[in-house]
Amino acid sequence: MNLSGVSARTLTIVKKSLAFSVLSVALVLAASGCKKAPTVEGKWKFKESASLSKLTGAQAEMAKSFIKSMALEFKKDKKYSMSGMVPMEGDWTLDDHTVTMKVTTIAGMSKDQAMQMAMKASPAQAKLLKSQQDKPTIATLSEDGKTLTLNDTTGKGSVVFERDGE
Repeated sequence: MNLSGVSARTLTIVKKSLAFSVLSVALVLAASGCKKAPTVEGKWKFKESASLSKLTGAQAEMAKSFIKSMALEFKKDKKYSMSGMVPMEGDWTLDDHTVTMKVTTIAGMSKDQAMQMAMKASPAQAKLLKSQQDKPTIATLSEDGKTLTLNDTTGKGSVVFERDGE
């Protein structure tokens, strides 16, 4: 290609236009490949629990009532609350699709106060509570960010929540 008759100004304009076009295409391709990471922030309601189907009798009805009344709210300040028969609050983190929840209060009491109350009511239940007290609750956020599965720390099952309002 012979460019001897083209002015330096024209060549500069062509070079800049070409560079701008290449940059524009690169930005469009990069943006189309980026997915917005799902967030856990917001309100969640009970969806299902495989472990509920294994229960029978009066114990099953009580457990179903308890679990079905559960709801979660994750706030932007990294605090969460769980409502239900025993409301809890705490701190949360999200790492990829793993949500870690650490309880700070149980029914409005510190964990120590709740433990003392449990000891008075039922030493056996208090022992179970103590064994679980400092273990964080781990949940998995689905790829599309529409469901959250809480993994039971005792290995007896899981509870699935869905975004409230969807």
